[in-house]
Amino acid sequence: MPEFPVDGPITVAFKIMSGSVDVVAEERTSAYVEVTAGDRRGESQRLADETTVDLQGDTLSIVTPNQNGFRLRGGSVAIRVHVPLDSAVNGKSASADVTFRGRLGGVQVDAASGDIKADHIGGDATITTASGDVRLAQVEGHLRAKSASGDLRAQQIAGAFTGKYASGDVQVEEVGGDISVESASGDVTIRKAQRGTARISTASGDVHIGIQPGTGVWFDVQTMSGTTRNGLDMSTPGPETDNASGNQISLQLRTMSGDINIQRA
Repeated sequence: MPEFPVDGPITVAFKIMSGSVDVVAEERTSAYVEVTAGDRRGESQRLADETTVDLQGDTLSIVTPNQNGFRLRGGSVAIRVHVPLDSAVNGKSASADVTFRGRLGGVQVDAASGDIKADHIGGDATITTASGDVRLAQVEGHLRAKSASGDLRAQQIAGAFTGKYASGDVQVEEVGGDISVESASGDVTIRKAQRGTARISTASGDVHIGIQPGTGVWFDVQTMSGTTRNGLDMSTPGPETDNASGNQISLQLRTMSGDINIQRA
C-alpha cells in the first residue's frame, strides 16, 4: 500500500461512492494509505485495485474510479489512512461511513447517507449529510452542520455552532460560542451554552437549553402553541442575575408547536 514521507500535517482529499473511510491522525512522519475491497464481490475488488492514491504537495488525494457525477455502480471499498497529527480532511461520499480518530485539523465532509464519527477536530468543521448520523467528541473551532434527516450528537464545541436540520435531532453537551440552529421537526438540545447569542428555531420540535451558572441572560422567547418553562430563578440575586462569570448570552428562541425549556446547566 502507498506510503509517502511528509514534513508535517497534510490535507486528505477523498472521493468515494460506497464503503468506509477511516482516517487516523497520530505522531508520524509519513502518510500511509490502505485500500481493500469492502466485501467479497468482484466489483469491490476491482474498485479497490483501481482506486488512485497520489500525493501532490501537501494534498493526499484518494479517488475511487468512475465517480464523475457520482454515478451509481456496484461494489464498495474500505479505505484506511494514517496521517500526522493536525492534518486536514476534505471528503465527499455517497454512502460511505466515515470515521476520524486522533486530533485532526480542519474538516469538511459532504456525505449522502453514510454516518460520520470524529474524536477530535482541532479546527473548524463543515459537515453536510442527507440521512447520515453525525457523532463528534470535540470540535475546537466553528461547527457548521446541515442534514435532511440525520441526527447530530456532539460533546464539546469550543467555537460557534451553526446548524440547519429538517427532521433530525440535535444534541450538544457544550457550546462555547454563538449558536444558530434551524430545525423543522427535530428536537434541539444544548445542555450548556456559555456566551454570545443563541438563536434556535423549530416548527414542531422542542428546544432545551442549559445556561452556564454565573451568566447574564437576555430573553427573547416565543412559541405559538407550545409550552415555555424557565428554570432560572430571576427573582432573587444569584448566578443567573449577577453575571458572576462576566459572560452574557442572548436567547432568541422560536417554536411553532414545540416546547421551550430553559434551565441551569
